[in-house]
Amino acid sequence: MLEITNLRLFPVREPVSRRAYTILKLETREGLAGYGEGAGILPDEAPRVLGAVKGKEATMFQVVCSQVSASPGMRAALDMAMLDIVARFTKVPLYRFFGGPTRNKARALARLEGSSDDELLASVGRARGAGFRAFLVPAPGAAAQTSKQALVQAVRKRMESLRGAAGEGTDFVLDGAGTLSPGDASLLAADLEMFYLMWFDEPCPISNLAAVKKISSENVTPLGFGRHIREAGIYQDLLREDSIDVLRP
Repeated sequence: MLEITNLRLFPVREPVSRRAYTILKLETREGLAGYGEGAGILPDEAPRVLGAVKGKEATMFQVVCSQVSASPGMRAALDMAMLDIVARFTKVPLYRFFGGPTRNKARALARLEGSSDDELLASVGRARGAGFRAFLVPAPGAAAQTSKQALVQAVRKRMESLRGAAGEGTDFVLDGAGTLSPGDASLLAADLEMFYLMWFDEPCPISNLAAVKKISSENVTPLGFGRHIREAGIYQDLLREDSIDVLRP
């Protein structure tokens, strides 16, 4: 039942964001197909992974994924595709297959477009008009600032203007994109406590876990990581050290 017979990969690049990832399609002997997606999947992984999963039951998704030697993106896509097959076979939404809903709605976050404050103000106006109430704001590049204090002032000015334009009942996430130094990130996290950010996303590179822990322990601004993490062990390290508030796998 639900025996896996084939695996196909479809590389995708979104035309606007230029985000690249791969769609994985699993086919079964019964004619059902399931789809998953993941980043960092190499085309030459397909034959090896197909050899490992061919003939296996899609219902054994936990066992199969744990036994497959592949990139994290491939394992994630494979897991999604097998779960998709199971949901199609049982004719219920996947959330119900796992026991039912835990909430009735999820908040949508709009990524503001532009690099200058004027461009971001125009973007927040468009997003607000489309119904968004939460926004992801890019931090100004540290390299363009003459000093650490100039960076802090530039970010504070940006956040104040955007909050004023967005109006009451809106929330913000500051996106550091993993490019700030730990020192700059720590200064910003402290200065922005008054803004009650939803979280500070990718405040600095994840390579220095001690620096991340220091930022987290010295400030109340929540920290989010995940964009550049490919190994589950890094999440475990961050959680163990109580250095992460928002996981973004």
